[in-house]
Parts: sequence; C-alpha cells; structure tokens
Amino acid sequence: MPNKTIIEEDLILLGFSAKNKEELLTALSQRLLEKGYVVPDYTDAVLAREKQYPTGLQIGPIGVAIPHTDSKYVKQTKIAVCVPDQPVTFELMGEDSGTVDADMVFLLAINNSEDHLKFLQQLMAVFQNQPLLSQLKETKDKQNFVKVLGENL
Repeated sequence: MPNKTIIEEDLILLGFSAKNKEELLTALSQRLLEKGYVVPDYTDAVLAREKQYPTGLQIGPIGVAIPHTDSKYVKQTKIAVCVPDQPVTFELMGEDSGTVDADMVFLLAINNSEDHLKFLQQLMAVFQNQPLLSQLKETKDKQNFVKVLGENL
C-alpha cells in the first residue's frame, strides 16, 4: 500500500469546530465523498459502526479515535484526519462504558479488507510514538501534517 498517497491536504481539518462526533465524522466523510473516494452510504455506515463498535483510544495524554467501516463503501484507500479546536468525546474501544476526549480523529477509508489490519497496525505504531503523536497534534500546517504522517506510515 503506497502510504504517501493515502493522505492529502484536502482531507485534513485542523482547528475544526465540532459539537459532537457525529458532526465531525460527517464533515470528514463529506471530504472523502466530494473527492470520489467513497460511496454516498459511507457516512451512514461509519456512524452506525462507530455506535456499535467505538474506536476511541487514550494514548498517554492524547485522545484519538480511528473510526472506519467496511471496505465495500470505499472506492479508493485514503485517510481523513481532524484535529478539532476542542477535543470531541468518543466512546472507548473495547469497553462497555467510558469515553475519551479525542484530540485527533483518523477516519479510515480502506478499500481492501486484506490491507485493513496491516494499516491499523501501522497507525498504532504511529500512536505509540508519543513525540510524533504530539507533533501531529500541535501542527498548524496541513502540508507538514501530511509530510510527517506520510513518512511514518
């Protein structure tokens, strides 16, 4: 999977103001849809999956979420990212209760189910690198965000 091509500036929202995760996920999904990377049902599928299988993670002091859905809704593998102006609450992954205030949301659009686990593992490696994760959280420049993340996936 050519990692530098799966993230692009048009799919990055820095300082985005969202009232809740649904608003944030809809905005990110819309970016993917406008570029033709996903089918129209993608947004609803992401929201439904997030409700059933939450994706919030607390990585040290930084909260992240990695929402995604089935590959049948995806035409081309991409990642859309939001660093909201204020953290957005997501339910914790693998927990019956509990929440995380997500400082960053990585919306995955993966069109090959075989690549799905591999990509999640690569993203988790990025999350385990605390200085890198902090650098991504603090960046105010989309071009730099794409460069740094692309080099580390």
